[in-house]
Amino acid sequence: MFSIGKLCFCTMPENLRFCDRYALKEELGKGAFSIVYRCVDTETNNEYAAKVIRKEKMSKRDLMKLESEARICRKLDHPNIVKLHRVFGESKFHYFLFDLVTGGELFDDLVTRVDNYTEELAAKCLYQMLDSVKHCHLMGVIHRDLKPENILLESKENKVIKLADFGLAVEALEGLAGTPNYMAPEVLEMKPYGRPVDLWACGVILYIMLGGYQPFYHTDERKLNTLIKSGDYELSSDIWRDVTVEGKDMIMKLLCVVPERRLTAAQAIEHVWFTKIKTVKKLHRQETLDRLKNFNARRKFKAVVHSSLFLSSFLTMSKKKQQENAVDQRSSSTSVIGPSKKANRTGK
Repeated sequence: MFSIGKLCFCTMPENLRFCDRYALKEELGKGAFSIVYRCVDTETNNEYAAKVIRKEKMSKRDLMKLESEARICRKLDHPNIVKLHRVFGESKFHYFLFDLVTGGELFDDLVTRVDNYTEELAAKCLYQMLDSVKHCHLMGVIHRDLKPENILLESKENKVIKLADFGLAVEALEGLAGTPNYMAPEVLEMKPYGRPVDLWACGVILYIMLGGYQPFYHTDERKLNTLIKSGDYELSSDIWRDVTVEGKDMIMKLLCVVPERRLTAAQAIEHVWFTKIKTVKKLHRQETLDRLKNFNARRKFKAVVHSSLFLSSFLTMSKKKQQENAVDQRSSSTSVIGPSKKANRTGK
């Protein structure tokens, strides 16, 4: 084993390479420094999602974040959380072996519910989310970036929710982090914050599942922040007419601007809504589903645009860095040649 910082990486026995035991298959996703592949253990035939991280262009800060993500993921063991099984290190790459999750994003599945999109379905989804958040908090971990993109399904057949992406998760509180529409008021106000920020995000996600749109939205970021800080959302329009009193109460107790009064994950799991909703007539919420489809489409489009802009920015920065390195090399070369010529002239 060897380590970077405090993170220990497993090495293959007898100096074998990672690829001597694990076979990388098709690409599943890509980040700035990593590519995720479907991966097969050739000894057991077990399948994983292998996150392959190229070390070459990573800064010290990037490596520290990688170390933190691995340490946090290894602490978590829950049926509704994507599990990190092993971490390997080689000279040029790090390899993280996660659960292979093939069901896609939860919201992508929800919008396909042609005739059975119900409040009870939203309750079942939220319960699994809350249970995973409760486990995180018991283990001293705050996710800080709960949003639809990070809520996955184990498989198309098995609709078990899997909470993913702990890249912004922390064990100790630090700085402004998260995605604006899901940030709690205390984060935006730069106040000390903790576990309640995850429950706020759960409230935002529940609001979207039951209403089909975001509780806080504005194209102007400052005005968006003002809406969030004041808890300015509505539950009184006709859109919410058929949502149970208990469902709306759950939203209000999660979207409470005072973190100390916000439900904890343990308290939220015990909310009467989860029991009461089972006795309510299963009403298909077509109008909510239509709005949710529009929301999901915009979310996907925004993600594509953001990804393209990020890639363009990353490539521009890389090109600029290469140009700066070339200039440095020329300068270095000149500084070496200059004195040498002067010395020769002096010698003459």
